[in-house]
Amino acid sequence: MCLNDDSKKFSIDNIIDDLVEKFTDLHYVYDNVCGVEDDVRDFSLIGRVLPSVNILLSEVEKYKNIDLEKYTHYNLKILNEYYSRNNYGLSSFSGLAHLGYSTLSISNNKKQYTTFLDSINKIMIKGANHYILSGTRASMHNCDCINGFGGVIRYLLHFKENNDVLETIRQLLTYLISLTLENKEVLGVKVPYWFLSAEEQLPHERASFPNGKIDLGLSHGITGVISILSIALLSGIEVKGQRSSIRRLLEFCYAYRMEVDNLIYWPRKIAIEDWIDGKKDFDWSRPSWCYGEAGISRTIYLAGKSLGDSYFVEDSIRVIISQANSNREDFGFISPTFCHGYSGLLQTLNVFYQDTKIESFLEPIDNITNKILSFYEKDAAFGFYDYEYKFNQEVSKNIDIGIVKGTTSILLPLLATIQYSKTNWDNMFLIN
Repeated sequence: MCLNDDSKKFSIDNIIDDLVEKFTDLHYVYDNVCGVEDDVRDFSLIGRVLPSVNILLSEVEKYKNIDLEKYTHYNLKILNEYYSRNNYGLSSFSGLAHLGYSTLSISNNKKQYTTFLDSINKIMIKGANHYILSGTRASMHNCDCINGFGGVIRYLLHFKENNDVLETIRQLLTYLISLTLENKEVLGVKVPYWFLSAEEQLPHERASFPNGKIDLGLSHGITGVISILSIALLSGIEVKGQRSSIRRLLEFCYAYRMEVDNLIYWPRKIAIEDWIDGKKDFDWSRPSWCYGEAGISRTIYLAGKSLGDSYFVEDSIRVIISQANSNREDFGFISPTFCHGYSGLLQTLNVFYQDTKIESFLEPIDNITNKILSFYEKDAAFGFYDYEYKFNQEVSKNIDIGIVKGTTSILLPLLATIQYSKTNWDNMFLIN
């Protein structure tokens, strides 16, 4: 527990009570998220929303000591129908691993839904092995946290006691490590294999990085690779080259570590020309989970722990405490959500505090909780909106209830501040 303010707990309790009533009404969810009432085969609902809802309801069950099983079980039946009829990937946020996390969250520590979980895991093992055997080379896209094997490995680690799962984890770790060992030629120069070419980028990014880039973010970049290699090591799983790959990637990140006004920053993305020229420009960013100092500092902490290197542990704590206690106006955030908003920073501070019990985390946790609560709108469909900058810098206001940038991504960190218990949901983000 990080908050001792009864008025805040009361506010969070009331918000949860209001929104759980909405989350357990599937017709209401369909109408307000998908714009359709009964189409249970819509991927944006089935693949993303219902798993997130189940994860939230499982945490509310523990906190409130109430029985929501009839809702989570029904949601799982719908999800089973969808996945049995549609194509899907392995991703932790839109594929089989997301379904797995959702099922794991309501499984009473793997005592229920064991057959269903086993079937999910077998399909994932088959899919992962097929991909590796296809000869497809490791790239940043297929190794990242959101869509790649970084997130998949984290899910599978929950079942490492199974020999087939363990062997697949080891193969996938070796696959990720290959990303750190080889170079490819760009503009006549050898660059790391984690470099993203122009063709591998989204169309709007190509204008900024016409020759390609290197991505440092935890969501889609190399710190996600560092994090999962470190978490696996902390889980007692080590393959050849794992420790040296962690150090190699850390060394790369620290080459771009910058101090401005007593605060430490990392650039979000590095143009390949700048890497070749050794150019290091200050790229002011939000201390977010996805691309900012929240995600990067947590990664460095986990790496330091896994390597037994106190320098990285202490430096990561120094970075995040200084960022969280800084006087930066709103941290550059415009949204209360997890990915690119206040809630990702809040949960990062929550897990840092639980690990270290350093009291310097408590004031920013309190302040950021206040800020998130100020976004609550009782008349909004699900209490909160996600705000994002469009490519023309206008701000969009979106209804979303997913675990990345929706209402569930806000409520879960709020719950963690008032009753922290060991949970699996934040494992998805590679911060635990």
